[in-house]
Amino acid sequence: MLNNVLIKNADINDIDELYAFERGIFTHDQLSKRQIRYHIKHKQNQFLVVKVADTIVGYCLIFCIFGRYSYARIYSIAVAPEFQKKKIAAQLMQKALIEIKNNKINKVYLEVAEDNLTAINFYKNFKFTVIKTIPLYYQGKYNALKMQKIM
Repeated sequence: MLNNVLIKNADINDIDELYAFERGIFTHDQLSKRQIRYHIKHKQNQFLVVKVADTIVGYCLIFCIFGRYSYARIYSIAVAPEFQKKKIAAQLMQKALIEIKNNKINKVYLEVAEDNLTAINFYKNFKFTVIKTIPLYYQGKYNALKMQKIM
C-alpha cells in the first residue's frame, strides 16, 4: 500500500489534469473537458480523484439517480498503470461505496468488458455479481457484463 494517497471530490481546478489523465488511460469513450466540468458540477454525481504527491493517479465517476428506485452507477473507475497493484483502486472503490451509502442508495451498477477478467474479479471482491450480458456494448463490437451490488 502506498503512503500519501488522498481521495477527494474533484473540483474545477482538476479539469485539465483529469482531461490529460483520461487521454492517457482510455483509447475510446473519453470524457471531454466539457463533460468533466459537467460531472464535477452536477450535484447528483460523485467525481472522486486519487492524488499522490499532488498528482491525479486515478478517479471514479459515479452517477446517483434518485427517485422511487434510487441507484448508483459507477460509470468509470481508473488508476494509472504505474499505480496499479498498490491497493489504490481498492481504496478508491471503498471510498466510492461509502459515498454511495451516504447518499442513502443501496443498489449499485456498473458495466465491464466481458474479457476484462482482472476488473471482473476486482468487482467480485467487492461483492458485485453479474446480472446480464450486454451485447456489443463497447464500440459496437464488444460485449459487456452488467454487474450489481446490493448494500
